[in-house]
Amino acid sequence: MHLYKHPNMVKKGVISLFVSYTISFIAIGFSYIAYSKLLSPQDFGLYSIAIALGMFGTLVLDGGLKTTIIKEADDLTREEQGTLSFLMVGFSFLLLVIIIFLKHPLGYFFPSAQKDFQFLTVFAAVILLSYPFMVIPTAALERRFLYSKIGWIESIYFVLERGSPVFFLWWTQQGIYSFVWGLLLGRVFRVLALNLTYRTHLQIPTWGRVKRVLHLLREGSWFQLGVGFSQIRDNLHILLVGPLFGKEWVGYYAWGFQLCLMASQVFVQISSRVSLPMFAQAENFEKRWQACLYQIKLLTILTAPVLVTLPMVLPSLDQHFFQGKWQIAISFIPLLFFRMLAGVALTPLAILLLVERGARSLALFSILFTAIEVAGAIVLLMLIGPKGLAWSCAITVWIGVYLTFYMLRTESGKFALITLRSLFQRPSLGISMGLVSIWLISFAIWDLTYFKDFKSLLVMMFLIIILSYSMEPQIQNFIKKKRNRLESVP
Repeated sequence: MHLYKHPNMVKKGVISLFVSYTISFIAIGFSYIAYSKLLSPQDFGLYSIAIALGMFGTLVLDGGLKTTIIKEADDLTREEQGTLSFLMVGFSFLLLVIIIFLKHPLGYFFPSAQKDFQFLTVFAAVILLSYPFMVIPTAALERRFLYSKIGWIESIYFVLERGSPVFFLWWTQQGIYSFVWGLLLGRVFRVLALNLTYRTHLQIPTWGRVKRVLHLLREGSWFQLGVGFSQIRDNLHILLVGPLFGKEWVGYYAWGFQLCLMASQVFVQISSRVSLPMFAQAENFEKRWQACLYQIKLLTILTAPVLVTLPMVLPSLDQHFFQGKWQIAISFIPLLFFRMLAGVALTPLAILLLVERGARSLALFSILFTAIEVAGAIVLLMLIGPKGLAWSCAITVWIGVYLTFYMLRTESGKFALITLRSLFQRPSLGISMGLVSIWLISFAIWDLTYFKDFKSLLVMMFLIIILSYSMEPQIQNFIKKKRNRLESVP
């Protein structure tokens, strides 16, 4: 069955993903508030380092297999699935041994984290040893567009992983190890749930079986390389800011990035999950490009007003709940807005590049883009100080948007201009920026003491977002269709 020709199935999957992701992001949001209150910037930074270490280990372990399996024209045989799973289990143990031997190099770059190495190792071990049992089932479900099952499994997983540590932090003496217990609970649930839905078996590999899956490993290695450099870009606050300015600044950046991600990624994550199989099954570039452009417009509509209005409530939120300890992070949130807005376009564009030109082109794009971001970050960190990374993020990301079209071998300037118009010529963005500007000017001219209250600001933020959404023709047409359908029902 060619699922691209069954839009209702895709639509139902997207709705299921949206509902389940919304629930998980609400839970993550509440836990984020709790972490912001209970953790110091240094501990927040240590937790970010643990997540990054686990992500890099998972990246090496995965080898781009999940994405490659989704792109395959035919389903893998039982033997191929079992062979890949066995290879990943063996490699996960090898990676864990390597991490243990990284104690001294890690201590060189992060001397203050030397005493926390046991925590980092245990955290990484839970991630690495559980991941091989998740790859094949997840890829199989995504190939079939069974996003309702994936969404609910992953939403409960995120609630357990990100939410349960709040309980351990508040009611036990586990301290930073609360995150290990939360991760363990989430991973056990996710592995069991996925394998009950789509079970795979381990197969002891023979040379013949390995040869049959080598093409997956070759294709996946290019994708893995691209994602690896993407992970470097996403963790420059750990790789550059940490060694230069300490774990506290890692915590500030981790707090700021996570806040912006929560404000926008519920939509972007759904887009990234659906785009790959959808683009892969489209008939030609024109249809893929139209689907990509539609996603960029929709993501901008949904995320831009939320990101624009965040600075309204953050200072009051920080004073009300966290006694002002995140003031430094709040100061560079407006710069991260530009990073996130460009990311709205980069996510579907990168998937379009993967499908249209292959994993090798995506890897080359990622290497070039990472080199640009690292160079920009180093220069501005040296000139400005620790806030230089935020400025670099706001500037160099737009070079990445242009670079995707260059790698696609399209009319780069023309397509980049169309993308920029889709991002910035949005009524929702204009309305939200205009209202927030009026709000800030009003505060500068008059003493609006009552509206400095956190609850009042939150209500105002919500009203601005709703008003901004209502100005978009796409949303107006959607509401109109729903109203007509309801009126037509006898």
